[in-house]
Amino acid sequence: MAAIIVLNPVFSRQSIPAVAKTGLIALLTIIITPYIEVPALTTTMIDFLICIAKEFFIGFLLTFVFNIYYYMLMFAADLMDTQFGLSMAKMMNPQTNIQSATTGNLLNVVFMLYFFVTNSHLVLIGTAVGSYEAVPAGLTAIDIMGSCTFVIELFSSVFVLALRLALPYVAAEFVLELCLGLLMKLVPQIHAFVIHMQGKIILGLILLLALSIPMTNFIDNYITKMLGSMNQALGSLIVR
Repeated sequence: MAAIIVLNPVFSRQSIPAVAKTGLIALLTIIITPYIEVPALTTTMIDFLICIAKEFFIGFLLTFVFNIYYYMLMFAADLMDTQFGLSMAKMMNPQTNIQSATTGNLLNVVFMLYFFVTNSHLVLIGTAVGSYEAVPAGLTAIDIMGSCTFVIELFSSVFVLALRLALPYVAAEFVLELCLGLLMKLVPQIHAFVIHMQGKIILGLILLLALSIPMTNFIDNYITKMLGSMNQALGSLIVR
């Protein structure tokens, strides 16, 4: 539970005090402990450390899946801003301590809104609680290689999803470059480079407005896929 709160980019934001994070971890632990069947553990320190390492690995795996989806969304935003000449206008995000693109900040806000409005944060906590049913606490064997294989395959599939999100903007930029190239050949007197940057920015804003509804629907389905992938990650830990 601690790994999911501490390593998660939503709950580990710097705007949330460390005391609040610690209190949330303690509160969730107290609430879910009576509902979890914990087998008798051996009293040796080595076995106890193995159990702690296993629980941390499970939490790390779930958070890593979440981070893949979250930062792939930021990658798509960077790709979109690069196409429209806004990649140099990055701003430091004090919540994550990374430079975020202009479109990335917009997608981040939409992602956070949908994440909490659709009660996905409760589903995330429910997934963490359900991990004790999929992989019981104690000295239960887990398939580390199977989970690593799942993460590699997941990375490629999420990468494709991010490219699908940015594809309309890349295609529109390609058409704009083609039209400007033809314009320079047909009318050499026009200084195409003067209107090039302005045209890219205007086209980007128009596309953001025109595709706002499909983009929000995409993010809604994106979050659903993310939560489903976290359940699949738990399944990959089961030794078969």
